[in-house]
Amino acid sequence: MDWTQMSLKGLGVDLYRESQQSNKLIMRKVGLSNSEWTSIIKMSANVTAVRGNARSGNQDHRCRHCGAEKESLAHVLDYCEHGKLLIINRHNTIRTLIANSLRTKNWIVHEEVFDPTQSRRVDMIAYSKDKKEGFIIDPTVIFEKTTDQPDKAHVNKCAIYNPCIPFFQQKYLIKNIEVIGLMIGARGTIPLKFQEFCGRFNLPKSLIEDVAVATVKYSVQILHHHFKPPITPSPQT
Repeated sequence: MDWTQMSLKGLGVDLYRESQQSNKLIMRKVGLSNSEWTSIIKMSANVTAVRGNARSGNQDHRCRHCGAEKESLAHVLDYCEHGKLLIINRHNTIRTLIANSLRTKNWIVHEEVFDPTQSRRVDMIAYSKDKKEGFIIDPTVIFEKTTDQPDKAHVNKCAIYNPCIPFFQQKYLIKNIEVIGLMIGARGTIPLKFQEFCGRFNLPKSLIEDVAVATVKYSVQILHHHFKPPITPSPQT
């Protein structure tokens, strides 16, 4: 469709095609306030009032808080130091939703486990009770730009965490361990690879809805927090 061909408003919208379940959820406003839903629609079309979207060539497009780079929606939702704590909370919430869902299927799951041999902390490691197979699972919430992002996220996580496999095999006495990198779109898109992951582990369909809603709710918080003017101390009398 023409929308996907637009360089700014069409950025990453191809990924919306991959999960009709989560898209319908957003359109039905399930679990969302009117304010949140309005912000999500603006984010989906990439027409939020970030400085990078301003048409005036005379306007300073640098981030109003960190000044490090152009203030794009991707910068606000993924990188800006001003919203770092909310960005971390969004990630941790998604990780725990996935971990808890795996636990309901009798997987043993540990979150935030450190490998001293590689100086790496893995988001979660899940393994079967017989310890024949295990998985290092690392979800990443990132602004949607291209359809190959889910594949790239997985390849990147494998490169990072494959060296950790021997340590965790020894630590938990697991025979085989596989690394799985999962991308979740910051605007609530659920790539096909995430759906395939849910099917592989027989996770409930409700997980997709829970992850999509939690992600966009946090992204809205991050965006609104970014737009709030700084608090000016009152003058001392």
